[in-house]
Amino acid sequence: GCQVIEGKIDKKANIRLLRDNKLIYDGKLNSLKKFKEEASEVKEGNECGMVLENFQDIKQNDILESYIIEEEKRSL
Repeated sequence: GCQVIEGKIDKKANIRLLRDNKLIYDGKLNSLKKFKEEASEVKEGNECGMVLENFQDIKQNDILESYIIEEEKRSL
C-alpha cells in the first residue's frame, strides 16, 4: 500500500519510482485503488494501492512521483 504525502495521484498520470534517489522506473499506472475499489484519483493524506505497468519490484521506502506531460501551443 501507498500513502499520498503531497498533491494527488491521477490514474492517467505518468509515474516515476525512486529508490535511494535513483530512478528505477518511469512509466504508467496499470491500476489505482482506494479501499479496494478502482479510483481515477487519490488525494493528499489518503492511502491507496498502485500497480505499475510492466513492473513489480516495489519495495518499502520507495518514492513514487506522479506527473502529467501537457502540450501547449506557442503563442506570440
